[in-house]
Amino acid sequence: MSLKKLNKITGLEPEKEIAEEHPGPSKSLKETLEVIKKIKLELWEVEHYVDKCEGSEEAVKPQLEEQLMRTKSEMVKLERMLEEEFEAQEDVFED
Repeated sequence: MSLKKLNKITGLEPEKEIAEEHPGPSKSLKETLEVIKKIKLELWEVEHYVDKCEGSEEAVKPQLEEQLMRTKSEMVKLERMLEEEFEAQEDVFED
């Protein structure tokens, strides 16, 4: 399944527009966490699509499921790290 097809499924715009919307390092930790949470929601939509795969797509389904699970796992790790960093940053400003 192509990235373009996945973008249509999840409602995401092409990668170029996503990169322009979220320039990355210039974002604050809070904004980055919001982006991570949005990506997680999109991953759940992809997961539901994968669950509905039929016929000719069935051969692709196990590969998509594996990639989806790895991606979700990495997103959870990243979210936790960012939340810890954000909390640590708040603690510094409170002192």
